[in-house]
Formats: sequence, C-alpha cells, structure tokens
Amino acid sequence: MPWQRGDVVIVDFPFVDRFGSKNHPALVVSGSTYHSERPQDVIVAVISTQIQQHKGSADYPLQDWQSAGLAKQ
Repeated sequence: MPWQRGDVVIVDFPFVDRFGSKNHPALVVSGSTYHSERPQDVIVAVISTQIQQHKGSADYPLQDWQSAGLAKQ
C-alpha cells in the first residue's frame, strides 16, 4: 500500500498484559525511501488519548488531531 509519512491509519494492536487486541489509530513514521526498499513493511507510532499516563521522553502531543480525522484529543 502507498503509505506516506504522516498518514493516520488504524492498526490492530495486541495487548501486552493480556490476550487479544484492539484497533487503535497510529501515525506512519516511516518514509518513502523505507517504503520503496521494504514495500511490505510500515513503521507506525501508536496514538493515544490517555496523555496523562504517557509522558515519556519519546511522547509527542498531536497538535492538529482534528484534521487527521481523529475523534478526540
């Protein structure tokens, strides 16, 4: 698929502490060079509304979440 960096996609993420999984939005972070070399792969970052629980050094608050088609911040 022609993913582009910055696209918001829905991914079936597995639970880490129990069985099963759940669909969550994710941000495509891999770029066109990566996709041309590995067309079967894409690198994504999970998007969460639970920002108070995830204040790590690699977390980034989404600024324009409405234009990405997300239901809430």
